[in-house]
Amino acid sequence: MESFRIRTLVPHPRKQGFTLIELLVSMGIIFLISAIAITGQSTFNQTILLNDTAYSLALSTRQAQSLGLSSRKFAGVQNGGYGIYVTDTNPTTSYTIFADVSTLTSAPSWCTAMASTTPESKAGNCLYDGVGETFQTYSLTRGFTIGDFCGKTSSGLQCASTDDISALHAVFLRPNTSSILTGITPGGSRVQFSCVHMSVRAPGGTAVQTVRISQIGEISVGQVCS
Repeated sequence: MESFRIRTLVPHPRKQGFTLIELLVSMGIIFLISAIAITGQSTFNQTILLNDTAYSLALSTRQAQSLGLSSRKFAGVQNGGYGIYVTDTNPTTSYTIFADVSTLTSAPSWCTAMASTTPESKAGNCLYDGVGETFQTYSLTRGFTIGDFCGKTSSGLQCASTDDISALHAVFLRPNTSSILTGITPGGSRVQFSCVHMSVRAPGGTAVQTVRISQIGEISVGQVCS
């Protein structure tokens, strides 16, 4: 008689996998983390670009100061000052470095340029008089603007954003590092400032970085006139 052997059936292991709900939850978490990372990176990049733009403005101002102290000859005129000029064009996307060699308009009383025949006589009127004085015009890129500029007087700040002033002139003359700071009101009057600052604004109008010029010629980033 044949013998029978009893075989033990060993179950095969079941293949493991994700359910549809688990897959959707996992994908949602991945998308959320990616969105946070991308947003953070974008904000970081914009901050870097904002600071870079502000420092470029500060370096341009320092360039005008260096040119003024060296009394570089411009358009055949020696011993003229140099300065930076910005006007409220809404939005302000450029600024001008100029050589103060013209006297198309009278000089304000606080201008130390002297129209005389002495060795220290200086051309100009401490103001930007137009294209004939343009040394270089710089344009802001990537949507950045000069959102505001303000000057300090004994009675407080006067700003373009509050329609107190419509233009700003900062001039440097040798042999001193001090600056001559003048604001122009919408009516054309001139105002003397002891300190000025310009606000560089990022695209979207939220983040701002400032460049300050003091009367003693100090140029700094991240500070305002107070």
